[in-house]
Amino acid sequence: MKRTTNHSAYLPDSATLSALLNRTRGVGNTQQPAPPAAPLPPRPNTEPFSSAETAPEPLFEAFLDWCARTTQASSLFIADAEGLTIANRGTPDSFLALAGELLAQTRSISTYLPEAERAPISLAFEREVLQVLPSNGGQVWMLGLVLTQPLNNLSLRSLRQAMDTCTTQLSQPQTP
Repeated sequence: MKRTTNHSAYLPDSATLSALLNRTRGVGNTQQPAPPAAPLPPRPNTEPFSSAETAPEPLFEAFLDWCARTTQASSLFIADAEGLTIANRGTPDSFLALAGELLAQTRSISTYLPEAERAPISLAFEREVLQVLPSNGGQVWMLGLVLTQPLNNLSLRSLRQAMDTCTTQLSQPQTP
């Protein structure tokens, strides 16, 4: 029997995430205004993570849910440092494989240019754009978004801040 978990319990409060997104509204996107950020439900008390193996999944699932509500991405995913998918919201296998290859190439480039490992990557195709945003240090992971238009730099910085908040939460024990 599949156990359901309230994944929003692992995210920062709604006001913090909404504030990050609100700073990006109206900057660089002349086609359509971004939809208002959906508020997150209140954080209930939760059990601590039972193991390091299962700890990130609920947080990443909740983060993807939030990203889906606050960006206009048609699909999203999170992959680990090796490019293996941790969570996915409708991303085609071809984009998942491509993101893994991009991560490997970025690692190779970072030998000569260390900051390349944290640089966002955008690949434009005929009808969509794949954007990959690596996390900052610590728990290394990446967020991938498939969009009709690339996000601007301010939006990417705001997403990175939200990712940093998730990474911080991964390193802190949850209190019951």
